[in-house]
Amino acid sequence: MLYFEESKALAAYFLKLVGSLDSPKDSFLDLGCRMGYCLPIFGDAYPNSRVLGIDIVPEFVEAASTVGDAEVGNAHNLPFADDEFDYIFCAQMLEHCYDPQKAADEIMRVAKCGFLIGIPLEGPESFEINPSHYTYSDNAISWLRLFEKSEKFRLFHAIASNENTYMNFIFLRVMEPTNES
Repeated sequence: MLYFEESKALAAYFLKLVGSLDSPKDSFLDLGCRMGYCLPIFGDAYPNSRVLGIDIVPEFVEAASTVGDAEVGNAHNLPFADDEFDYIFCAQMLEHCYDPQKAADEIMRVAKCGFLIGIPLEGPESFEINPSHYTYSDNAISWLRLFEKSEKFRLFHAIASNENTYMNFIFLRVMEPTNES
């Protein structure tokens, strides 16, 4: 399956899950949006919500801007307030970060209700032939550790795809206890 087709299917799955939740659905950030493959999926599902794509590659953002709102940005320093987006969709982007922990911290800072992280499980051989990859691991646990210090989010769901060479993790906000009896 081509990258964009798999990403679109994953975005649709994520939205199905998000739709079942009792949470705001007013804003979505597609972090590492590439050419905007998924922007229409979010916009069509929630036409009154804010949907924004961010990518570090200006040519990708130019293409994405033809299908939705997109801007150039860096995952290591997102230009957004804390909790600014209800949900963040981040598929096949963390491996492109020179400091994936910093990018993970930014995702947790900017997300209000939850996020999806998709990462390839690749070893050094794949990493060596892809010059845009700064980080790799063929162990899903090492990727999950990027998010373990969060008190705000917990792992909700893990999905393997591409014959277990790609993992998708959905994190949702920990609900605050209520004082109601």
